[in-house]
Amino acid sequence: NLASNSLEHISWRVFHFLPLLNLILRENPLICSCDLFWLQQWQNDDRGDVYSQMLFCLSDDEEIPLSSLVISNCSLPKVTIVSSQLKTQEGGNLTFECHVTGSPTPNVTWQTEKLASNFATEFQPCCGEEYTNLTFISSLAA
Repeated sequence: NLASNSLEHISWRVFHFLPLLNLILRENPLICSCDLFWLQQWQNDDRGDVYSQMLFCLSDDEEIPLSSLVISNCSLPKVTIVSSQLKTQEGGNLTFECHVTGSPTPNVTWQTEKLASNFATEFQPCCGEEYTNLTFISSLAA
């Protein structure tokens, strides 16, 4: 129960993996922003019993019902990763392409620190406006 806690912002990351039946947030001065888009989606999907609470957010000192809030330039990120091939010969190259959409445009980075190979491996990240590539270039270690 997070009611009446003077919360202005609340991140989806806190609740994303929790199997909540009820998320009680009423009587918090939430600020109208893209940060509430996830909560608006929960309300629309009748998730966490959010819809029944009649949540509001503040914009220019005006209370706006979350159910009628129009948040421009906000959409959840969508990520798709594809490979140029599903298999390769040992020591062969692989390229993965990550397509992202969302507003504002999400930042995408490849985390390669924990990747390991018996071959000398070079990681070549490459970027575009809505995609990023990662190519694994392998050669026999000398």
